[in-house]
Amino acid sequence: MSSATMSSQRAPDRDSLRRRALPFLLVSLLGLIVAFIPSGGERVWLVLGIAVADLCAVAALALFLSARRHSRLGAASVIGMSLGGIALLLLGDGHPAWDLVPLVLLPVVWCALYRDYGEVTVTIGGAVGVIVLAGALDDANPLLIVRTSALWTGVMVVTTLGMAADELHGAVDVDSVINVAVTAAANLIGSRSDGTRRAHLAYAIGDTIRVLAEYADDGEPTFGTEPMNIADPIAFESLTGSSKAASISISDLPDSRIREVLAMENVHFLAWMPLRLDEEGRTLLMVPSQDRPFTPGQLERLGTLGSIVQLALRNALAREQLEQMAATDTLTGLTNRKEWLKRLATIPRGTRYSVLSVDVDQLREVNASRGHEAGDRVLKSVGAALTKTVRRQDIVARTGGDEFATLLLGSRAIDAARVAERVIKNLQTTADGLVPRISIGVASGEADTDPLPVAAAADAAMSVTKQAGGGAVHATVPEEERSPLPVTSG
Repeated sequence: MSSATMSSQRAPDRDSLRRRALPFLLVSLLGLIVAFIPSGGERVWLVLGIAVADLCAVAALALFLSARRHSRLGAASVIGMSLGGIALLLLGDGHPAWDLVPLVLLPVVWCALYRDYGEVTVTIGGAVGVIVLAGALDDANPLLIVRTSALWTGVMVVTTLGMAADELHGAVDVDSVINVAVTAAANLIGSRSDGTRRAHLAYAIGDTIRVLAEYADDGEPTFGTEPMNIADPIAFESLTGSSKAASISISDLPDSRIREVLAMENVHFLAWMPLRLDEEGRTLLMVPSQDRPFTPGQLERLGTLGSIVQLALRNALAREQLEQMAATDTLTGLTNRKEWLKRLATIPRGTRYSVLSVDVDQLREVNASRGHEAGDRVLKSVGAALTKTVRRQDIVARTGGDEFATLLLGSRAIDAARVAERVIKNLQTTADGLVPRISIGVASGEADTDPLPVAAAADAAMSVTKQAGGGAVHATVPEEERSPLPVTSG
């Protein structure tokens, strides 16, 4: 997996902002109805009128701006004016109605469900500000204000963790889970005072560590994709071996390339959460800090997030393994016929391609004279020769009992014929002393053409070779390409 920088913005479509905002606006209006009920003092009608106008303006702006695709501006209006309206409701006639404090959760929940981490953080800050303002105007005990603010801050942090859990639950593949994990870690644990929030997911094994993915607000990655050396693996393992979130000063890190890179980025502290995904290596969710040590609260949030990420990654890995098993031939480990047809249907647009159709000659005779185990070793030898010869981006499949196929992306007919020749040369003698003998047909297709007729043409070319005695390559090569000579195997 390569290093990745992922934006956490989840921009809604033109209709979704109004559709998603309206339920919360309606609940806000229900809060207005509650405000009409006396609760220890008469409400000032002017204040209530302003609050009604404010919330109606929120609805109007959400409708107007979302229709013009200004989703972020519309969201900012919903957040700001909703908090303003809620503040007016709380303040009333100057004596805050503390029974309406839960209304500050409305914009926070809305952001947590439909917006990004940055907006959630700003909204939490605004909601706490409303509570502090209400307490100050009520001449409340400062300790009570702090306790109330801390309580609601905790509730809202749980909301944002729920937002991360929801994203992780919705991510079904490993790469998506990793990208959500580093985005959430940077925004939930990282300090805004650092300027740029960052987070990394790394995998360490032996004396090397590789950063699999990273997130940065400014889009600039810190690490590359190459493995980095760990000078003292024992000390590093001892440091990161705990199952809990921890932090350390960069100067106290064991000597490694990671310490050098972080020091160059003016990072002074590093927090991490070990994720238990396998027995061989250690997966670390890491968050750096430039200006201050991590608080116990930050480490607790990192630990909670890490537990969610660990579960999501395990589920994604299990799903990936099941999908791989469903797409793999059990004997050779190659792509099976069902997956082969799927890959043919998803050739990238604008890409020319070639198909090799391969048939193992005299496999029935081998099974009859040497047994099926000897025949299986022949099939494995052919699969190994194909895999060894082609590139990583090419597809090798076992499509039948003694049939194989290969998709060569970006390949001309003459190039594919040469690949077929090398496949024959790369065939290895099996443990039974047998040299596999194969017939190969080659056909090519231009970009954006139907691959099924091309695969059928490759089958026909293979049949021509088979009827001529087998053990050779037959390719239909355009006149502008030089046709290679047939090569005999065995």
